Amino acid sequence: MNKINSPIINKKYQHNMIMMIVAAVLVVLSFICFAAGDLGSALRNDEAAVHFSEAYNDDDLDEGKRVMIYATEDPVQIGYYDSSEAYYFVYDYYEDIYIIRCSEDQADAISKEIADEGYAEVEGSIYTLSDEVIDEAITFYVDDENNEDELKEARDYFDEYYMGKALWVKDADPEPVAIVFGVLFLVAAIVIVIVNIKGFLSYHKTIRDLTLQNAQEINMELADPTSVVVPQLNTYFTPNYIISAGPTLDIVKYSDVRWMYSQTGKFITVFDQKYDVHEICKAPKNMANLNETLSNIMATIQAKNPAVELGYDVNKFYKYVTMGKENKKKKVVAQPAIPGQAVPMGVAPMQQPVQAAPVNPMQQTPVTPVQATPVVPVQQAAPVQATPVQATPVAPVQQAAPVQPTPVAPGQTAPVQETPVAPVAAEAPVAAEAPVAPEAPADNTNL
Repeated sequence: MNKINSPIINKKYQHNMIMMIVAAVLVVLSFICFAAGDLGSALRNDEAAVHFSEAYNDDDLDEGKRVMIYATEDPVQIGYYDSSEAYYFVYDYYEDIYIIRCSEDQADAISKEIADEGYAEVEGSIYTLSDEVIDEAITFYVDDENNEDELKEARDYFDEYYMGKALWVKDADPEPVAIVFGVLFLVAAIVIVIVNIKGFLSYHKTIRDLTLQNAQEINMELADPTSVVVPQLNTYFTPNYIISAGPTLDIVKYSDVRWMYSQTGKFITVFDQKYDVHEICKAPKNMANLNETLSNIMATIQAKNPAVELGYDVNKFYKYVTMGKENKKKKVVAQPAIPGQAVPMGVAPMQQPVQAAPVNPMQQTPVTPVQATPVVPVQQAAPVQATPVQATPVAPVQQAAPVQPTPVAPGQTAPVQETPVAPVAAEAPVAAEAPVAPEAPADNTNL
């Protein structure tokens, strides 16, 4: 991350990094909470319920165990437990009496189901009755509530028959607190990741892909006194680059900008030479003179690159987006742009013309004898008339006499005698000719 020396960019990147670390810590904490809360015990409520009478017979009356009964008569209210729930006597299919704890709405639902179906399946978990509830229930078994002997006898019968247990009509036991916190931590981590993952990946990838040379160039431009920063937009305008450090990090050369527009008036959309899209200059809410600011920025970019296309066009948008996707599949590399001119995609970089190396006129080049090579017979060309070469004034060198041409039969060559070469004027490019027979060796007798 030390590649770029920018407080704005570093602050944004560090913020995204910290948020991702916080999300990772929350995920770890959530799993710790799940383990501490014993998730398996919380799922015991999903076990199949047994008939309440079976639990009585097996003396398996642990609180929380799932049980059920088949009620055949409307519940008879004993008394209120609190403002929302009450206790009821209920007769089941086998004419046994049970005590259930439920809300008034649940009791009404049981009565309705009995009226419609003839019975109602009531399911819940075993609950231990308090002495207050037991004292209230005993009054249904005595004629004189002031008779101590009768009350004692009723209490002994009640304890032996009900064993201090009731059926609590509810869906499941409350989740352990640790598991509740684990769920909250996990949800918070997911939200943090969703909000920050795009920015984190954008900053990380953009900075990672910068070469050391690119990074040094950007740092030099950021330090350039002519560079301008707009803090409200988190954007730098250097002599050659637009560096937008908003929710995502975008670094674009002015010469690489192909098309730009501001459709929403909240940011500027830029397509580069590879048809990649960048959203730069994202403004905060209620920024004053935003439209004017964005217009001035686009004018500045166009002044740097007059070939930039301006204005939104829906057909062009879909065309450029499609081309961008195709280029990513092909891994197209953008060609360097010529200042003031957009470079079409798929065009090879312009090659520089090869300059002929200068020849020292005083340098003599030895010529080795040429070995004769069989040549496929071709149409015989007319003898070539040699034109005397005009000598160019140079350092004193003996001027060669004009060479007299000698007709030669096709396909015959002879050793060439080494001769000092006189400097000649540069000849104009000659168009390609049809193959001709080799010339006879020059007559050097006059030299």
